[in-house]
Amino acid sequence: MRGFGLISIAAFVVAGCGWPNSGRKSDVIRPQEEVASAASPRESTAHEPVGEVAAQPPAAQPPAAAARPSPYRQVGQPDVVAATMLQVDDKFITLKQVLHPIRRELRAAAAGSSLASFRQNALALVRNEIRRKIEQTVLVAEAEKELTDEEERAVQGEVDRRLRQRIAEAGSKTRFAEQLASEGTDLSTWKQDLRGVLVVSACLQRRFGERIKVSRRMMWEYYNSHRDEFRSKQSVQMQIIAAPFNKFLPADRAASQADQQAARAKARAQAEEALAALKKGEDFAQAAKRLSKGPMASSGGVWPMMERGSFRAVEVEQAAFDQKVGQVSGLIETPAGFYVVKTLARKAGSERSFETVQAGIEDKLRRQQYDKLKNEYLRTLEAQTTIRTAGRFEEVAVDAAVRTFFPRP
Repeated sequence: MRGFGLISIAAFVVAGCGWPNSGRKSDVIRPQEEVASAASPRESTAHEPVGEVAAQPPAAQPPAAAARPSPYRQVGQPDVVAATMLQVDDKFITLKQVLHPIRRELRAAAAGSSLASFRQNALALVRNEIRRKIEQTVLVAEAEKELTDEEERAVQGEVDRRLRQRIAEAGSKTRFAEQLASEGTDLSTWKQDLRGVLVVSACLQRRFGERIKVSRRMMWEYYNSHRDEFRSKQSVQMQIIAAPFNKFLPADRAASQADQQAARAKARAQAEEALAALKKGEDFAQAAKRLSKGPMASSGGVWPMMERGSFRAVEVEQAAFDQKVGQVSGLIETPAGFYVVKTLARKAGSERSFETVQAGIEDKLRRQQYDKLKNEYLRTLEAQTTIRTAGRFEEVAVDAAVRTFFPRP
C-alpha cells in the first residue's frame, strides 16, 4: 500500500465523498480546490475553499436546515430576532459560508428562471449546504483538539501560500477582496474556511490513513465486475442540414394548430430543397450555410465527434452510423423536424486495459473506504452535538441568495 501525505483529504471532508490522492506521498498540504475534481460533481469548489466554522460572537441562532432529518440535538430560541448565524455547540456558521460554496449553482438556477422557481431551487441548495456545513463544523471542532504543532505550521503555511497565489492571480490584495465580495464572501471568511478544510484533513488522515488498504486483487475484481465503465462507445462525426419545426413558427404569438401545420410544411419544403441542391452537386457545407436552421449552420453544419447516444435526434444519429463515411442520407423525419445528414467520420468503441485504469480504480476504492470511515466517525460525534436554532435561517439565506444572484429587471 502506498503512503499518505500530511493533508490530502480536504475535498472529501467537505464534499462528503471521494479520496484525494490515492495515498500518494506529498510534502505539501493540498487544499480543497486542488483535489475537488476527483471527488465532487460540483463546480463550486473548483477555486475557493469551503470551510464551515465561523469563530464569531453569538448572534441570532437560526435552525439547522438539512436535506434529511438532522441527527443532532436541536434547541430552539424563539425570542431571537436576527437569523444570520447557525450555532453548532460553541461554533457559528454564517450566511456567507453557506452561500459562497453554492454560488455557481445559484447563478445557474437563476438563469431564465422565475423568482418563485429560483427561491424553490435556492432553498434546496441551501438545505443541502447547511447539512454539509454542520458536519464540517463538527469535524473541525474535534480536529482542532488534536492538531499537532507540526500540523499547525503546515496548515498556516498552506493558507499563506494559497492566499499569495490568489492575490497574484487577481492582481492585488484589493482586487482579490473585491472579487470575493462580488461572490458574497470576504477575505477573513475565505481564509478561515480554507483553514477548516486543512485542519480536518490532517486529523482524518492521521485517524484513517493506515486503515485504508487496497490490494491488486481488489482492483482486478472491481475491473471484471464493472467492465462497462471501461468501454468507450462508438462515435461519429456528422454534417447536418436541419429544419426544425419551431424555427418556422410565428415569434409574435402563441402558435395555433394551423400555425403548427404550416410550420411542418415549411420545414419539409426547406429540407427537400436542400436535398435537391445536394443531388445537383452543391457542396454540403454551402447548402448547410444557406438552408440549415440548426445550431451549426454557420460552420457548414459540421458537428464534433460524438459518442453514440449523445445527439438528441436519435433518428439522425442512427442514420449517420448506418451509412458509409462520406455518404449523404435521404430526408429524415423526427418529432422535432426534418434533417439531412452526411457521415464525416466514424470511430469504433474500445475497451481500456486493466493496466491503464488501475490507478483510477484504486482511487475509487480508497474513496469508498474513506467515506465509510468518515461517516462512522461522524455518527459517533452527532450524539454529542447541539444545534441552537432560530426559525428563519433558511428564509434569510434564500432572501440573501435572491439579492445576490437573482437578476433584477
